[in-house]
Amino acid sequence: MRTEITYPLSRRSAATRLALGFVVWSTIWVITSDYLVNLLISPKKFWSLQTEKGLIYIAVSGLLLWLSVRAIELEEKRRRVLNESKLQRLKESGLIGVAGLTPSGRLDYVNETFAQMLGYSYHELIGMEASKLVPSSYDHLKEQIEIQLHEFGRTPLLELELIRKDGSRMPTLGGRAKLADANGGEICYFVDITRLRRSEKERQQLHEQLLQSEKINAVGQLAGSIAHDFNNELAIIMGYASLLKERLSQDEVACNDTNLILKSAERARKLIRQLLTFSRRQKQHIEVVDLNHALRELDSMLRPLLNKNIELRLHLSDEEEFVEIDPSQFHQVIINLAVNARDAMPNGGVLAIELGDSPVNRDLNESGTVQPVIVKITDTGIGIPDSIQPRIFEPFFTTKEQSGGSGLGLAVVHGIVKQSNGEISLMSKPGQGTCFVLKFPRVKRRRSQEMPALTLSPCSLSGTVLLAEDLDDLREMMVHILTQKGLQVFAASDGINAVRIANETQGSIDLIIADVAMPRMNGPDAVRRIRELRPGVKVMYLSGYAESFMPEEGDLLMTKPVTPEALVQAIHNCLTNDMRSEKPAQNRHFAA
Repeated sequence: MRTEITYPLSRRSAATRLALGFVVWSTIWVITSDYLVNLLISPKKFWSLQTEKGLIYIAVSGLLLWLSVRAIELEEKRRRVLNESKLQRLKESGLIGVAGLTPSGRLDYVNETFAQMLGYSYHELIGMEASKLVPSSYDHLKEQIEIQLHEFGRTPLLELELIRKDGSRMPTLGGRAKLADANGGEICYFVDITRLRRSEKERQQLHEQLLQSEKINAVGQLAGSIAHDFNNELAIIMGYASLLKERLSQDEVACNDTNLILKSAERARKLIRQLLTFSRRQKQHIEVVDLNHALRELDSMLRPLLNKNIELRLHLSDEEEFVEIDPSQFHQVIINLAVNARDAMPNGGVLAIELGDSPVNRDLNESGTVQPVIVKITDTGIGIPDSIQPRIFEPFFTTKEQSGGSGLGLAVVHGIVKQSNGEISLMSKPGQGTCFVLKFPRVKRRRSQEMPALTLSPCSLSGTVLLAEDLDDLREMMVHILTQKGLQVFAASDGINAVRIANETQGSIDLIIADVAMPRMNGPDAVRRIRELRPGVKVMYLSGYAESFMPEEGDLLMTKPVTPEALVQAIHNCLTNDMRSEKPAQNRHFAA
């Protein structure tokens, strides 16, 4: 049943009705009493009747006033009882925590919700100083709260933390108000907003993750751009080093020095490939890889990444350990785990990378299934607490906020391992280091995937080549190499010049070598324009990265940097392949 609240000045209250009745009674009495007296009573008794009439009026008026005051008191009492009942129901509803304070600042009442919020029992809270439940960081608000209590009798809602029994802090929204009693007590009320703060924190984390993702995307674009430019410079170094080696073939010392230049350039080429893989501009190349060889290559790369007080121990397998994986991605997995181990050993330690396990039969276990290839990366660092181990591979989860950790290192590792049909697990205890265990399906080396023997470049070539390359030094080097091999070369600095040269050339063009990315007009667009008039011309594309470009069927795409030997061999293969050839009628048309 719904209880309706009425107020003393409302038309529905008893006090208002009595007041209106008093006004009506007074009006009727004044008018009718004088008229009746003049009509019925003789003038001799007039004064005595006036006195009696006044006494009657006073008596009735007093009675009505008493009833009005009494009605107001009863209405106020009824409203107070109703409010107290509602407050009591609110206290016990579990929605709000309520505590009573004595003038000395101690708790003299708490409801069950308040006790549960803080993890105390009712008896533990009664008599406790309220200041013990509030962190000292809120001391600067005490004076302001006292002023508000004195002026308004209550405080506005405040966000503050309360100290739980276990020492943790709980965010709340609450306030204080004075009680209208003789003891001068106060009441405090709090609402737990932990879920609200958690949702706000998650929203903030999503925002930060978005910003981090945008930063990583920007870094990836920058890495791809740098890799493209660096590949061009590297192609020049490798090209001229190969030419120098050919000229100095009789000088053994100079030839060895040139070989060192070529080896360094080859290592730089692999680093650029990893950079392109990071920037997502290098397609995945799944190969059958011997992890012994892959880890040997990483040895010289890992040592500069580690601090001088960290010892790197590499334990390779005595047997061949072949798996199917992208070599650059495997390098990325090991580097990410090594960097993670380095950060876990700020005071130095040992990083051990172990390949293979120790069963006598490494090919088959007791059940007859092929044993996986196992790689263990172990450090002697601070370890990983059990509480965060389930989240260690989550994207953007990091324990290195202060040092700027992105939270993507282990997530990338997990993604690459899973993409390669492998498994990753960890064993760690605080203070005892961490061991990551990688398991990959073991494969046998296939003949079709073995590296073929290098075919010596032909001593001489014949034909006409249209070369479109925007980098001057690289274009000059390629012109020098191809001319030396007997080819007639028309060089263009961009796609527009290449189209112009193709239109102006009277003879046939046997091969177009075009860089994919060039200013004004790129390679593919230039080739399409040229093929409108020379549909049978053969094409070889060069690219610092092949992010989304797919050549037409029969065309060749080579990734920079290209060694002179590989370039000449590829040109020889193109010119001796009759998949595309210009028609005689069309050649006569150009000669006309």
